[in-house]
Amino acid sequence: MTSEDGKVFILHVKQDSGEDLMLGFPHDEISNIVENAVMQAGRGKHASGRLMQAALNTTSFELGRGPDGEAVLSFKVGQNGEISFLLPADMPGHLSQALQWLAN
Repeated sequence: MTSEDGKVFILHVKQDSGEDLMLGFPHDEISNIVENAVMQAGRGKHASGRLMQAALNTTSFELGRGPDGEAVLSFKVGQNGEISFLLPADMPGHLSQALQWLAN
């Protein structure tokens, strides 16, 4: 979800206990949050110091357009899940350059 003023991305989380949480992230910080999460994914540890396992793995990704022509990056998760991110205007070009560089 997005807040009514459009400035905050809101993630609705259901816990194993049955309780719900609403987590809010400023839209202009989402790319930093995702980058930090990716960089730390293999380094996460429990409070006791044991390494944590990743909660999910993506099986594929798709770069497409939203209803207003905006760039959207979607990750396929599990059998039926999908996580999508609205990308800043210049990011698709950076992704394309990085993928072309990796392909060479």
